[in-house]
Amino acid sequence: MTKTDINILILEESDVDFERVSSCLKKIKSLKFNVTRNKKLKEIAASKTQDIVLLADMFDKVDAKEMLTNHLKFSCPIIVLSQGKSRKTDIELLQSGTSDFLYKNKLEYSYLERSIRYSLERYKLIEDSSANEKEIKNSYKLKTLGAIAESIQEKLTAKLQNTYHYLNTLSEADDSEVLDQKILGRSVKELKEAMKIIEHLRDFSSSNQVEKSPLNLQEELISSIEFLKTLAPPNVNISFKSKRTSSFIINGNRAAIRSILIEFSKNAFYAMKKNGGNLTFEIAEKEKDAADLIVLKIRDTGEGIAEVNFKRLFDPLFSTKAGNFGAGLGLPRAKSLIDSHYGNVSFISSVEKGTEFTVEFPKYKPENSKNQRGLALNIDEDETFSKLTELYLNSVGLKSKSFLNAEEAVNWYENSYHEVDIVLLDLPITSLTPKKLINDILKINPGTPIAISAEVLTKDIKKLTKDDNCKFFRKPNSYPSLISWIAEVLPGS
Repeated sequence: MTKTDINILILEESDVDFERVSSCLKKIKSLKFNVTRNKKLKEIAASKTQDIVLLADMFDKVDAKEMLTNHLKFSCPIIVLSQGKSRKTDIELLQSGTSDFLYKNKLEYSYLERSIRYSLERYKLIEDSSANEKEIKNSYKLKTLGAIAESIQEKLTAKLQNTYHYLNTLSEADDSEVLDQKILGRSVKELKEAMKIIEHLRDFSSSNQVEKSPLNLQEELISSIEFLKTLAPPNVNISFKSKRTSSFIINGNRAAIRSILIEFSKNAFYAMKKNGGNLTFEIAEKEKDAADLIVLKIRDTGEGIAEVNFKRLFDPLFSTKAGNFGAGLGLPRAKSLIDSHYGNVSFISSVEKGTEFTVEFPKYKPENSKNQRGLALNIDEDETFSKLTELYLNSVGLKSKSFLNAEEAVNWYENSYHEVDIVLLDLPITSLTPKKLINDILKINPGTPIAISAEVLTKDIKKLTKDDNCKFFRKPNSYPSLISWIAEVLPGS
């Protein structure tokens, strides 16, 4: 964090607590603060000049949860000053968007400084990851549409299925004087189409919920083309261009990639259904702004897209296909899946000449992968604090495996130590002594980084932390410094 002048707003009624916080801020010599204080709700005015807010868990007879929901409109980190009455509430506040919490009765300037630095740096990371505001709004719109569709899907599908079976039974009846078979046949067809649209909507709503792993995009493309040939009209030829290489690896989901290819191909098939043509897939590597990309081009020689439709092409429920050929969800779903892979899609098109879609995926790099930062073994007999630790770890991209029983943790670690990058130990532990627990861990895998959290630094803990790979952190306000240490000992974290 390079900024040294920090505008800080303190929402605290108690003069005693305010003086305690102010005293801590004055002791932080590395940062300069411009402090503003509000004592009443009516004094609060959302301001873009605030860099960080310190919020008492009870302010003007309103608890922090309600404050966050109904009163605070700040676009900056918020640290809660907690009385420590409810750990569950403190965790809920973290989950609702606050960056950290500190206990008033145990407040020290070092804790406060770490928390402020951690909150501002984390907020900066979140802010940076939201750089493309237009894309995020579009993705949110698509996800919202999917959630709405999913909520009505179950009831509506049941009603349509019942109606379908009823009409289908009637359509098979022999009494032609009573039943108009042609009309009933059309009714059945319309209901099938309605049910298909609902199924598309349900698939669409889950398009961002994909688990990813290293995937060879070229191999997946070659495999998918064989399937696409079975869907293609007889007058459409499918071809593939690429340099034979094994380097086209992305962090992807096989089913999602196939869905993307199918959606683009279906649109190409429709565009060439009258006069036929060629559908060509081309894959290559590209460097862009110091990032390595895998570029997939999908080119058809169909009827093209009118320029008037360019801006709406990826809008949900928008379709240029006549009749019941299109539900207007194929391309939006494909784009949503591409977004979930941190990819980008663009296109060029000319009427009566064809369309070319360009899809860019980040090339898979294990050392920089956000989803491969490491696994932390978390041993903590306090279930509430264990979940809190998991929350902090997940916020910086670390996975965790938690145990409430130390002996069970050691037994699991013995078989899975190769998956673990760091061990977090929260004292006190009743099932094993700290010395035995740490010795057991190091016996299985010497050199394992171990973080020990406790309220008091005892002589025994001092002896255990003489090794550089074993470090002590004082509870309860140790999370920011713990995360910083993890970043130091884990390469690429």
